[in-house]
Amino acid sequence: MLHTRSKLLIAWFVACTPQAPSSEARTHDLIAAAPVTTTAATSASAPAPTQRLQRWMESELLYRIRVRDFRGLERSLEALATVAPPAYARWAEVAERASQAAKDHDVDAVRKGCAACHQQYRARYRAASMELDIDRLIERSRK
Repeated sequence: MLHTRSKLLIAWFVACTPQAPSSEARTHDLIAAAPVTTTAATSASAPAPTQRLQRWMESELLYRIRVRDFRGLERSLEALATVAPPAYARWAEVAERASQAAKDHDVDAVRKGCAACHQQYRARYRAASMELDIDRLIERSRK
């Protein structure tokens, strides 16, 4: 039940994240033109790295956004930028901009950064069977 609640919370978070209409979208916002699509239920056969990254994002990023722990959020987003997979060209850039927004205590800009990354990479990351160094991410986010 808790796992389902977490998925629903993430789906709600993504759905409630403000998105600029395409006529107002700007290149520096890093928001892709494609609409955000999420589903509350995911396949039970999802690769383990995907689940580990999702758990980390829920426990580190989503939690820190909710309690407005901007220093911890900045540190976690910086760590996320350092583990960007090479095939995901703008992952680090989006994470770094979101980290700067956390440094500026701009929670709306942090949410936009998270939504932009999810919009660009979530489906592709879930479909891939690549390994992301989650242990390194956890270690760096706690320094």
